[in-house]
Amino acid sequence: MSNQLLVGGIALDLSPDTVILPSFQANDLTKPDTIQSDFSPEFSLPGTQKNHQLLGRAAYGGTLAGIPYRKLMATLLSDGVEIMPLALLIVKGYAGGKYQVQLFAGNRRFIEQLGDKTLQELDFSRFNHLWTLDNVASRLPLAYWQEHGWGYEVLDRGRPLDLTALNPFICLPSVSAQLIWDQMLAEAEFTATDLSQEPLFSRLNVPSPQVAGYPADFIAARQLVAGHPQQPIVPRRQAATRDPLEFQVPFTFHPAGTDPFHTPTIPGMLIERTFSEHGETYPFTIYVPDTACLLTIEARVNVDFEVRLGKVRARLSLYKNGLLWVEGTAQEVGTGSNHLVSASVTATREPVAAGDEIYCVLRLESVSLVSARWGFYTGLFSGQQYGPFDMPSPLDQWKIEVVSEVPPGGQINLAAWLPDMKQLDFFKTIVQLLGLTVQTDAYDSHLHLGLSGTVLDNAPKALDWTGKRDAPFLPAGEARDVVFRFGSYGRKNWLRWTTDSVDSYDVTEASSRVGKVIPKGYADGYLAVADENLPAEASLGTLPFAATGNSQALPGGLKIPNWKRNESGGTITYDQQDVVPRLTLRTGAPLQVVLRYLLGTRTVSTVLSYFADATAQVELDLQRCILPRYWRGLAAMLLEARYHKERYRLTQQDIAALDYTMPIWDGVLGDYFAISQVAEFSADRPTEVALCRLHPSLLAPPVSATQPAIGLEFFEGEFNVTATTPPEFY
Repeated sequence: MSNQLLVGGIALDLSPDTVILPSFQANDLTKPDTIQSDFSPEFSLPGTQKNHQLLGRAAYGGTLAGIPYRKLMATLLSDGVEIMPLALLIVKGYAGGKYQVQLFAGNRRFIEQLGDKTLQELDFSRFNHLWTLDNVASRLPLAYWQEHGWGYEVLDRGRPLDLTALNPFICLPSVSAQLIWDQMLAEAEFTATDLSQEPLFSRLNVPSPQVAGYPADFIAARQLVAGHPQQPIVPRRQAATRDPLEFQVPFTFHPAGTDPFHTPTIPGMLIERTFSEHGETYPFTIYVPDTACLLTIEARVNVDFEVRLGKVRARLSLYKNGLLWVEGTAQEVGTGSNHLVSASVTATREPVAAGDEIYCVLRLESVSLVSARWGFYTGLFSGQQYGPFDMPSPLDQWKIEVVSEVPPGGQINLAAWLPDMKQLDFFKTIVQLLGLTVQTDAYDSHLHLGLSGTVLDNAPKALDWTGKRDAPFLPAGEARDVVFRFGSYGRKNWLRWTTDSVDSYDVTEASSRVGKVIPKGYADGYLAVADENLPAEASLGTLPFAATGNSQALPGGLKIPNWKRNESGGTITYDQQDVVPRLTLRTGAPLQVVLRYLLGTRTVSTVLSYFADATAQVELDLQRCILPRYWRGLAAMLLEARYHKERYRLTQQDIAALDYTMPIWDGVLGDYFAISQVAEFSADRPTEVALCRLHPSLLAPPVSATQPAIGLEFFEGEFNVTATTPPEFY
C-alpha cells in the first residue's frame, strides 16, 4: 500500500519504510466522557526542508519557534484514494531529525471546534430584551416557544404561586434543546442530520437553572470611578457671613486614591453639564444608565472649612432627574475645631431606569443661631490629600457599580440564563438521550446522526462481507476470535440522572423527605443482561442534568426549587439556592394565568412542561422510554453478547463508504453485526474489524424484493429471521 500525506495540497516527505495504518471507529454510548474519533498510530516524518516549511517550522526555536502541538489540516491517501480527506495532523515533537506526528479525523474535527466553550458563551444577543410585564406575557404561550425556540414558562420555583395574580418576574426563560443545538453547530461551522421530527428532541426544553444576573463584562462596561484634578476647581472663599452654597460636584476622570479612574465604555452614559456660582461657570458630570438596573454608589468630597464664628455643616447628596434622591449624613464643624470634614453619601441596590440622570450635590451652610462667619481654605474639588503625612485624608471620589441582580425592566441576555455547562457536555447529553451514532462526514463539516435502532432497522439491506473474509476459510459458524461479553457491563447497566440534594430524598431516611419531592434514583433506568457470570451492576453513565419532580403547589406542573422557604425569626423569607440543571418536555397540560405587576394585568394561555408521564408519547423516564426506545441497538448487542474480532480484505472504497448505522452480514458466522472498529487499515493485508453481534430476535423483518434491488444486499428467499429463530439461509 502506498501512502501520501498532503498539507495544503502538497505532499509531505515520507521515509521509504513509513506505512500509515489508520483506525476507524464509531462513538460508544457507554463512554459518555468521550466521543470516539478515527486516528492513526504515531509515526515519524523526516526533518527535510520541505517538511519544515509545511509544518510551520515547528522544530525551530527562537523567533521561528512553532506552536507546541501544532495542528494542521491534512489529507491521507492510500494508493491514490482519499481515506482521511479532512484529518488533523498533530505535531507532537521533534527528535533525532524526525517529527513525531499523529493523525485524527472523523468526530475529532467537531470536538476541536467546540473546545472548552460553555453554553453561556453562545451568541443569543438577537434575543436580548427588557424584562417587562408585556415581554413576559407575549413570550409565555407555547406557540412563541415553538416558533422562536425559547420563551418564558410557569414552574414552581419555590415561591408562592397565585395563578390569578402571578408576579411575572418569577417566570424565568426556557430555551429549547433544538435552539441550543442549532446555535452550537452554527458557531462551530457545522451542519447535522435534521432531528426536528424526532418527538423527544422537538419537545426537549432547558429551563433556566438559576436566577441569572448581569455578567461581569456587562457590569465592567458600566462602571464609573472618578475623582478630581490636583488643583481645586472652585477657589478658596474667605470667612464671611454668607448664604448656603450648593455645588453640582464636578467629578472628572482623574484617579481617586488607589483606584484608577474608569469610565463606562457604553456610549452616552456620561454627559457633561455646567452650573454657575459666584459669577463663575463650572462643568459637572451626570451618569446616565442605559438600562434598568440596581446601583451601588459611593461618593466623598473633602471640605477644609475656615470657621471664624458659629457652626457650619457639609452634606453630600445624590440627585436623580433633578430631584433629591439619596441624602448623605451632615458633617458639622465649629469655631476652634478640626475644620476638615469628608462629606459622603452611599446608595446600596438602588433601582434606576434607563435614561435616569444621576449626579452629586454638595451643600454647605450655617447651622448656628447667630450669623456664622465661614469659608473654606484651600478651595473645593481637588485631588489633594489633607492631614498628617502618616494619616492622610481619603481622596475625593465617585464610584458607581451595577449590581448583578436583574430587576424588573432590566436587560435579559438569554445566554446568561443557560446552565454553566460546556457545550461538549450538552452535545454528549443529546447523543446519550437519543442513542445517537455520530459520524463526521469525510469531506464536509457535517455530522451524520443515526438513532441507535437504525442499525437494526437496516438489517434487511446489510452489507455482505462474507466474500471479504480472510483465508483460511473456517468451518461455517466457527469464529476466529470471539468473547461473550465486551465493555464493563453487569446484569443491570444503569443510566442515571445526577442527584440534586435540594429536592431529592433518601427513601431510607424519613427526615430527609422534608420539603423534597422525589426519591433518589427517580426516573433512572437500566439495560438488563441475563448473564449470571457478570457483576450485579454497572454504569452506562450519569447525565449532567437532574430529574425533575412534580409540584404540589402547581397541579400538573414541575418544581425546580430555586428558592427555599425560611421561617427563622418569625418572618417568612425565601432564600435563593443553587440547583443542578434540568431538562423538561414542553406541550404538557394547558394553563391559563393572570400576570399582575403594579397596575398592569395580562391574561395568558400557555402550557405546563412535564418530565415523566407514562401516558405521553415520549418522556424522560430512562427506564420506561429512553432506554427501550432510543438504546435498542446496544440492547441487541448485549443480549447473549458475542464480540468478534475478524479479519477482512477491505478496499479503500470500503473505508470511504463506511457507515456505522449499516450492519454487515457474515455468512460463515451466520449473523448480523454492527461495526465497532476497523483497526489499522491497509489495502495490502487483511484488516482486523471489531464486530458486535446483533441478536436476531430484535432485528427488523426483511424487505421483500423479487430480484436484487439497489441498496439491498439480499432479496426475497435468501434469508428468514423471526423473533425466536436465528437467521437461516436456504
